[in-house]
This record gives sequence, C-alpha cells and structure tokens, in this order.
Amino acid sequence: MTCSSLLLLLLRPLAVDGAPKLALRADNGAITANGQPLIIKGVSWFGLEGPDAMLGGLAVRELDRVLDFLQAHGFNAIRLPLSVHNILANARPAPTAVPDVVNTELRSLPLLQMLDELLKRTAKRGLLLLLDMHLLNASGPVTKVCPRVHHRGYTLWPFRF
Repeated sequence: MTCSSLLLLLLRPLAVDGAPKLALRADNGAITANGQPLIIKGVSWFGLEGPDAMLGGLAVRELDRVLDFLQAHGFNAIRLPLSVHNILANARPAPTAVPDVVNTELRSLPLLQMLDELLKRTAKRGLLLLLDMHLLNASGPVTKVCPRVHHRGYTLWPFRF
C-alpha cells in the first residue's frame, strides 16, 4: 500500500449522476475549478477511523441535514479520516453508533457502501471528499500509516501517487 491520502479524489473527481460538473486544472502553480481559483474551505469529519465505524454526530443528526448545513455555510470539502483495518474489514457500524430513529438506512451498511452513499450525497451538493488513510488500526494506540522523514529539523510525511 502506498502512502497517500487518496488526494486522487480531488485531482480526478468521480462522475456521479446529478452532481455538478467539476473541471480542475493546474496552471503555473495555481489550481482552478471550473475556471475559478480553487479555495478549499473544509472540515474534518472523524468517526469512520474508529471502532464504531460511523461518522461522528449521526446518532443525533440526519446525514442530509449535516451536509446541507455544510453547503449552506460555504464549505466545499470534507476530510474523512479512515483506518486501514476498517477498510479491509469493510466494517459495519457498531450497534450503538446509530440509534433506531436517525439515519436508519446507514445502520446496516458496510463501510465501503457507506462511503459510496456519502460520495453520492456530497457530490450532489458540490462537496469534495478527501479520504485520509489516517490510522492502521481502528482501536488501540495511534499508529501512523506513513513513515516520518526527518530533514533539517522538519518532520515530513512523504506522499506517493
């Protein structure tokens, strides 16, 4: 497995039915989206990297309501920290992570299907997703996916595409 945060989703947006078209270009060090400078205003939405395998807050708020809030307040990107363990296991949400009254359609979805559903719903709102391979294991001590490189007093996290 190479060390990357799957920035590929930002660089090569996936086509989703009903989603606004997005044309990204890089010219002379500037990135544009549909001819305008790309300025990212994003949030990190934790939860899928942990043992519950569910986005934080969805026990009390509907997914569409959260996404509508982000869109209405000018956000255009969501970073999703993930764990390699949850991805490989195609983990299902912990039973206590989603009660019977909110987001019932997400209760039984394995992680890859949940990501697919999230991708469709964010794309329809013009929101970008950054899938961040954040941890190796969903529980236990924090383990970094990428090795650190020390150079001239700086800690670098190498990325390969």
